[in-house]
Amino acid sequence: MTVPTTQQSGKAIATNLRDEIHVTKLDVATQQLCSAIRLLFEGPEHIVAVHTLASASAAVFRDILKHNGDGSVLRDKAVRPEKHDFWNRRLNESANFFKHADRDPSAKTRLRTVATHFQLIDAIDMNARTSQPVTIEMWVYILWTCQIYPEIWQECELKARLNASIDAGDFDLSDHDSVRGWLRDHEFCEYMSRNPLGLFHP
Repeated sequence: MTVPTTQQSGKAIATNLRDEIHVTKLDVATQQLCSAIRLLFEGPEHIVAVHTLASASAAVFRDILKHNGDGSVLRDKAVRPEKHDFWNRRLNESANFFKHADRDPSAKTRLRTVATHFQLIDAIDMNARTSQPVTIEMWVYILWTCQIYPEIWQECELKARLNASIDAGDFDLSDHDSVRGWLRDHEFCEYMSRNPLGLFHP
């Protein structure tokens, strides 16, 4: 049987443990991305899993886009050609470390959380360029990065409304308890899927 995908969460839902779940490459990348975002807001103890899922999702989206002559902004478009291989090795360093232990079972690595955050931004951008819907998780993450990394976002209606709501004391996206609550609130997810700017001051 083919199990439908829930747009708001990016999850394929099976009603029976013996059911088969048929997924496309885009389904896989979207589910990995949404799961990574949800885990990010569960706490810092999940950062390795978040980075692993974010890297895997971005790799699938990038491969799909490359078949259409496109690619990743973070890995392809914003990098000078002579630095391309070096830059991608650095970006892959942590993901590869988390996957393999055949050559260096006692090795250590340093994971910068900002690298994880930007992998997620890159994956969300590539998701949009494959004409996939922006899920609730992605909207919440975009809004969170607008607050945490305001310098990387151009001035726009979304950022203006977010800042107005923060200044008014309506909510604080740095409060992960609140974010987790929103992601578990089905009414909130349904409302945001229809009107993603509706929470913010006009």
